[in-house]
Amino acid sequence: RWTLKSQNAPFQISVAMKLLTIASVAVLAAARPLQQPAARSSLSVEPTSAVGGRSPAAWLQTTKYEPKCHDKRVVDSSDDKFLACPKECPVWADDRGDGIDCNFECVEATPKACIDVNPLEPIPDTERGICRACILYGCSKCTMEGEDKCDECEPGFKLNSKGKCENLNQYYWYAMFAFIGIGNIFVVAWIVDINRRPIVNKDGLKTALDYRSRSKVRMPKTPGSEEGRELWPLDTNLLKTSVAGVGVQLHFNFQFFLIVWALAIGLGWLILSLSVDEALLILGTRRAKTARQNCILVAWGYETQQRLMWTKIDFVAVTYLLTVLACVGFGIRQLRIFQKVDMQNSTHKDYAARVRNLPLLEGTEPVEEELKQRIQDATGQKVVGVSVCWDFQEHEEELMELIQSQLVEKEAKLNPMPAREEEPEEPQSF
Repeated sequence: RWTLKSQNAPFQISVAMKLLTIASVAVLAAARPLQQPAARSSLSVEPTSAVGGRSPAAWLQTTKYEPKCHDKRVVDSSDDKFLACPKECPVWADDRGDGIDCNFECVEATPKACIDVNPLEPIPDTERGICRACILYGCSKCTMEGEDKCDECEPGFKLNSKGKCENLNQYYWYAMFAFIGIGNIFVVAWIVDINRRPIVNKDGLKTALDYRSRSKVRMPKTPGSEEGRELWPLDTNLLKTSVAGVGVQLHFNFQFFLIVWALAIGLGWLILSLSVDEALLILGTRRAKTARQNCILVAWGYETQQRLMWTKIDFVAVTYLLTVLACVGFGIRQLRIFQKVDMQNSTHKDYAARVRNLPLLEGTEPVEEELKQRIQDATGQKVVGVSVCWDFQEHEEELMELIQSQLVEKEAKLNPMPAREEEPEEPQSF
């Protein structure tokens, strides 16, 4: 009875976790603070009032403002990022000399008008509708001619006759790439040469291939069948089938749990965003092409983030709580899987006994034989062998060298190399 209940426990835990997740998302959606008309009207002086609404496109909503020439205005989230200047002064200039951020005005499309507002942006770009700096790689100071020409280059660059900056280290890069390319050619040639060399040790090659084949994970042998064991098919369910021990099965269950839980968190965030405010899905992803658009975007992002901060805090708190509960439930399920596989299969530990709290003994004494005889006398069972866990930390290096040398000697006795009548010809390489 206990076994049947323990096998149903993971399913019950999984159902309970799913119901708890859905309930938490529903509570978060219902807990969204409502904006009353009175409160909204009282905050009409703030930029957030002009945004209003829940749509992520709210930052594109605008107030009725007609720009005039040389009329300075500090933009915020209520401004239209696509608003164009009048034809008499068709470009926006960013005034950074007054110490006020995001202060723009419309000026004439001349270098002098742009320089008067911001000397760092002397080029009137009528296509973008802005005054901008020169766009040149390696340029530190632009000319005041209103063109993409550089007056002073950064260290490591040289100014040419066209007003462009040339990289002084470009030839070093060419040489380095050429060296890497030649090296890759030699590597490819070496691999091709190895594959074309003749086989001079067929017995060794066959032994290695057989060993590799035996090392592969294979299905159990069918009783009464004379054929060898087949490889596991690719569609084997590693969550339920123990192909290489219970450790592999538990590992794949762990990987599956991580994938499912990550998808559940992502789905929960999507549901929360769609039910509360879709702006949660696009915060930090919008891009701006001009400085004015960037100011409007940053203002909208800051206001929206502060307005929806409660959703992030609540979502993180609920996710943390559910993750802890899910990990506890998953740990119980892993334990039940291990116990089930252990009861259904006979392993080495089913034929072994562990003896602890033995007294400290010297390695010169026949501890294994004495302990073997004592256990047989006490239990009446035949003991095949005894393995003692020795404390050899101080002599670990010497012991490992001795074990390795003994393994080499035994390997030479069990598999002696066949004597050859004559040495094979050395393969030719390029």
